Amino acid sequence: MPDHDITLVDCSLAHAKILAAIHAECFDDTWSALEFETLLISPGVFGCVAEFRSEPAGFLLCRAVADECEILTIGVLLPHRRCGIAGKLIGKLIQDMGKLKIAKIFLEVAETNEAARNLYSGKDFVEIGRRENYYNKSNGRVDGLILAKTMISKTT
Repeated sequence: MPDHDITLVDCSLAHAKILAAIHAECFDDTWSALEFETLLISPGVFGCVAEFRSEPAGFLLCRAVADECEILTIGVLLPHRRCGIAGKLIGKLIQDMGKLKIAKIFLEVAETNEAARNLYSGKDFVEIGRRENYYNKSNGRVDGLILAKTMISKTT
């Protein structure tokens, strides 16, 4: 998938139905368009949609408070997985940390989600905690790993 075919667009309230549709394809426990609307009008919530040839392919939604940011959810549609879209979404957030005055990013990921864990590890996220039986999966409950990435301050 050529890079020029992927565009990142800032999320707006108009994206709520698109986010809900992608989320429903990606997760067992889905969020409705109304839940996304509520999030999108909440203070500090922001994100972006990844488009492949002008069609939604994935998204990232975050909440920033003070100098910390939590990745609330990220998803990529099945036909577009393993094409670098999730990496581009996370990369944009990391690139924007300074501009957004974010010192630390947090997220939770299912212990069994090896692809996501590899993605985050490759972006220098480290495990800082664990929530036992946090995720309800179709095959039972699994632990959630709490990961964090801290902005490396440049000293001069």
